[in-house]
Amino acid sequence: MRWHGSATKNFHHHLVGDLTLTYEGLELTAEPGLSFLIYTAEPGSPSQERLDLLAGWGR
Repeated sequence: MRWHGSATKNFHHHLVGDLTLTYEGLELTAEPGLSFLIYTAEPGSPSQERLDLLAGWGR
């Protein structure tokens, strides 16, 4: 069985606040029971700005 789905999830980060991210999930056929999730923010959204701020702190 191959699973693929997408949805939106809300998070709260203690430094930058609320984030609304869309995710895509895919089951890995080579490793049964494992899945791969990719989270993204809408370009130009407050969530994208907050992710950019977090990324800048890691430099």
